[in-house]
Amino acid sequence: MRLAHRNPVRIFLAVILVASSAFYTTGCGSSSGSTKQSQTITFGSTPTLTVGGTATVTATASSGLPVTYNSLTSAVCSVDSSSGLVTDITNGLCTIAANQSGNSTYSAAPQATQSISTSDNVQTYNIVTTFVEPMTAPNYSIFYGAFTYDATTQIPYNLYGVLTESMTQEPSVQTPEMTTVALGNQLSSVSDNNGGQLLSTFALDTTNVFDPGGFATGGTVYYGYSTGATNPADGGVGNAYVTVDINLTNPETALTSAQINLEAYGDCTNLGMMGKTCMTGVDGGGTMGGYPSSQTVTATGSTAQTITFGTAPALSAGGNGSTPTATVQATASSGLSVTYSSLTPEVCFIYQDTGGIGTYSYTTTGEICIIAADQYGNSTYMPAARSTQSLTLQ
Repeated sequence: MRLAHRNPVRIFLAVILVASSAFYTTGCGSSSGSTKQSQTITFGSTPTLTVGGTATVTATASSGLPVTYNSLTSAVCSVDSSSGLVTDITNGLCTIAANQSGNSTYSAAPQATQSISTSDNVQTYNIVTTFVEPMTAPNYSIFYGAFTYDATTQIPYNLYGVLTESMTQEPSVQTPEMTTVALGNQLSSVSDNNGGQLLSTFALDTTNVFDPGGFATGGTVYYGYSTGATNPADGGVGNAYVTVDINLTNPETALTSAQINLEAYGDCTNLGMMGKTCMTGVDGGGTMGGYPSSQTVTATGSTAQTITFGTAPALSAGGNGSTPTATVQATASSGLSVTYSSLTPEVCFIYQDTGGIGTYSYTTTGEICIIAADQYGNSTYMPAARSTQSLTLQ
């Protein structure tokens, strides 16, 4: 049989066409492959950053992937790449960048930035306000705390601290070592009509309306002896508060006697100093004759410090309500002493300096005790951010 003649040129072209088709259908160089999704980064509200202080920036990627941070002004500030904790180095404009590099689904996000202006006009102060309790002397109800002051706007804010309970004393020590309740919710700020500002900070974050002095005007939340408020013993909601007075032109200026007399406190937390009955200190004499006596305000330094708790101790339920059965330990990076307080006074109590902690007879296994540790700064260090430790009763 005789084979038909084949055109070599046609064969060559057929090979090229087949190869070309194979190239495109195998995905090599394919123009029909999947396209990655885009994503963006958005910063939250700009935090306040004081000279030498710290603040946290928060940025989120629309993809939900984690972002990383870096400082674009390293001479002014630094930032932790994962947490967003910014540390000021010097006065100036601090600019933080947030990035997200993408993955198999998302392409890299465009870099987002946030700028924070640091200023010497923002200053932190520590504060000690004493309420004399004649019937519990030498134990007095004392507020230890800190606040921030903006000299440009002449506004004090972020008042927090602890209130010592003058009717308590640790049995194992000779000098007064009292239990404390944590105050950390500034819910009131009103003029004293004498060049100062009255700030009230509370144990519970419960809103209400206040007269000068921090007393509730109506409602069922009992802060002090005010019309319409209900004592916890009569079904009211227990709280604790302190009202301090800050001179606006210079917070370190001593208060007049008239300003001192506007200050007040109330320990109306369930199982506070007097159980469900309030312990108060007001001008003219509160419970057991307590009244405001003195106050000192001191500007703090600009060096940052942090507080770290040690290993959580075992804490048993069913204590006797006065004798510590465990001890918590927290240390400040500055080496300064910390002050302890209970964020759950209905579950556990703690002594302010020793960290001795105990529970009440009615508490049960599984309840949570939350302890706070504060350090309010000195001429070198600024106040530390409050640190907490949670203990599950055994």
